[in-house]
Amino acid sequence: MVGCGVGSMARWLGSPGRRGAPMPPSSPQITAVVCTRNRAGTLHLALDSLAAQTLPRAAYEVLVVDNHSRDDTRGAVARYLEQGPFRYTREERIGLSAARNRGLEEAQAPIVAFLDDDAAACPEWLEILLGAFAVEPTPAAVGGKIIPHWEGKPPVWLPERLAGAYGRLDYGDEAGWFPEGKHPFGGNMAVIREQVRKAGGFDPALGYAGSALVPSEESDLLARLAAAGGRFYYCPRASVEHFVPRSRMKRSWLLRRIYAQGIATARMDLKATPPLPPRVMIGYRVTALRLWELLRLQARRNEPQAVQRMTELAWALGYFRERRLRRRSEGGA
Repeated sequence: MVGCGVGSMARWLGSPGRRGAPMPPSSPQITAVVCTRNRAGTLHLALDSLAAQTLPRAAYEVLVVDNHSRDDTRGAVARYLEQGPFRYTREERIGLSAARNRGLEEAQAPIVAFLDDDAAACPEWLEILLGAFAVEPTPAAVGGKIIPHWEGKPPVWLPERLAGAYGRLDYGDEAGWFPEGKHPFGGNMAVIREQVRKAGGFDPALGYAGSALVPSEESDLLARLAAAGGRFYYCPRASVEHFVPRSRMKRSWLLRRIYAQGIATARMDLKATPPLPPRVMIGYRVTALRLWELLRLQARRNEPQAVQRMTELAWALGYFRERRLRRRSEGGA
């Protein structure tokens, strides 16, 4: 299994058939983009971790994209701008996809890594991600482990399979290609800037936007890269910790999040070429079965099995609502 080394990155940047001449020594090799909105009080967790990277300062830059924040995000970033290699820009269109696209536009390096504003990267994060692009064939995207950092004890009712809703990603301790049908999460992901721009970037119809929790902007992008032949590489040592506040450690938040996941899935189905057929028969059957099981499990709503059933119902409701709205907007019955 190929490891996530760093020594051959210079060869990748300058080898024939890749990107032409080597990057000038003064140019960053990788840009870390942190998109943020109204998190001035906790943004330092992400920025402190990026200031402490093992990669030489001249080899990377950090671009903070302020997504129309109303708090003192600009002030929170100011002290980092004085020490470099930090830069600040502002994206007025509210939405994670819009902010990430702004990051892609303004990045000065050929590789762009995305870190959430409520996460902290390990010291070797950028060094390992950068080195992974020397793997053959060149990955379309590279990602690593995401470890939830709970504000308190993890909910006892949370099923293991739903931990991904809180950002968790873990495919073990061995580096290698992601399993078929799997991909990095947007909170710990590096991509080749020009490839992503040619693929159309992130879809503004997807991704968190204000209070709307519609996810999957990276799933949609990576699906396009995969359709073009791209593969995704997993580097477990390029890990980040993702902060989970108490406000999200509630069933109500999880159900909203999974409901929005259903909406996102419907939107991706509808934008496929040709559009994927609606998952009506499966969905109606699942909805009926889950409602019946919920009635039986009502007295044990704190058990993971009951929560799992509730989220499956929430997903189906979000999915069907989105498809029904689209059908009505297009003049259907």
